[in-house]
Amino acid sequence: MIVGLARRPIAACCFAFAVVVVAIATGCSGNASSPVPAPKPTTGFPIVDGASFTYLYTRYGVITAPNQTPQPSPTYSSTENVSVRANATFENMTGLADFRRSGSGLGQRWSLDEYFTVVPIANGWQLQEVAAKDRSRDAFRGNVTDSASSTAYSMPYVQVQGPPSTGRRWSQNAAFRRIFTEHSIRGQSLTDSVDVVQNADGSRSLRQILEELGVTYRGYSDVRSDGSVESRGSEDGCTTSETIGVPVRSNGRFAIPFTVAARGCPSPYPAPVATTIPDWYPGGGSPPSPLTNSIATDEGSVAIPASCLLPRSLPSIGEKIVTVTREFDPTGIIARTTQATYYVPNVGLACVQITATSDIYSVAAPAARLSAHSVFHETQSLVKYTDAGGAIAVPFAGEGATGSGIFLPADRRCTFETVLVSIARNIRCVQARYR
Repeated sequence: MIVGLARRPIAACCFAFAVVVVAIATGCSGNASSPVPAPKPTTGFPIVDGASFTYLYTRYGVITAPNQTPQPSPTYSSTENVSVRANATFENMTGLADFRRSGSGLGQRWSLDEYFTVVPIANGWQLQEVAAKDRSRDAFRGNVTDSASSTAYSMPYVQVQGPPSTGRRWSQNAAFRRIFTEHSIRGQSLTDSVDVVQNADGSRSLRQILEELGVTYRGYSDVRSDGSVESRGSEDGCTTSETIGVPVRSNGRFAIPFTVAARGCPSPYPAPVATTIPDWYPGGGSPPSPLTNSIATDEGSVAIPASCLLPRSLPSIGEKIVTVTREFDPTGIIARTTQATYYVPNVGLACVQITATSDIYSVAAPAARLSAHSVFHETQSLVKYTDAGGAIAVPFAGEGATGSGIFLPADRRCTFETVLVSIARNIRCVQARYR
């Protein structure tokens, strides 16, 4: 079974994107803990309450399975609208900026609220995401699925760090708890609930309850910092378990301890397995530490690529920030994402270009085998921005730009959520604006 968050039509890759704004033209520059009331935005970063944005997204990619012809994914384009609300609250946090993204397409409707705050640091500031919630409805051929999730960060996700300066770097690793629920009517009722706690190093704990046709499935999966995994599931008296150990050296080579067991399950059912499988981890030996690592770098002012297809009214020079994210999941995923984001001073976000690659493995005895290799590309462009007074800050080609302020998107984040061999993937976007 596949578990996930509010899903959007996107090819089979797991990437989430958050877009937020800070002022760059002015030259403004852990450990997990429980969420607390957020600091007020610092002077010079007032929220444009009531502002709205329109973004255009285009995505395409190729999936290749071993010994098969590469399968192109159809190009998908969508438009999303964003509205801004100041002084928002989320549970016990106050003084937040709420950026709501909404859209529809292919039988889906979705909305996502993400909550941000500006936090002073030594010699500058950070724009942090501290919470999120979303809702969606997917109606396709008479099947209706309603889903919702709520996320609270114990270690905030740093969207942007300032002041902008060539060579500036910051980490985008984060820690959070996400609770997801889904109810579907597909000829019969299905209810799914998932509770995920993810740490900044990529380790995580997941609990799931799935109810369908009077049968309840319960599962959990723990991925530890050292790369070991313990998963268990039970349904109708049948209990299954799987463990993946830390690689050990044997006869000059590394091998990964691997076990599968079942109890109370109907026959025929695979016999218990306690063995080792050849090391398939990147670089060999132990898994990378941390399992997930994301670093953003400010590369300074550059020419914006023509492939961004910007309106003629926008300048061709912008600030470039590149984020490189490497992710490893011992249940069978090796992924890398490179995101280049371009910002035009006094106008805002001009373009985001993303290339995401992933290798998906089937991890089982006698050896892990590559199931698919995928490469996906996304371009997202700001079409227009309207502030509370109705001024168009980023117009269509041929019109004059008005408005003050800088629109800066943050970079991506991604989580892998696994119950036994089930993998959840989702894509998220949100926009925000400060000036």
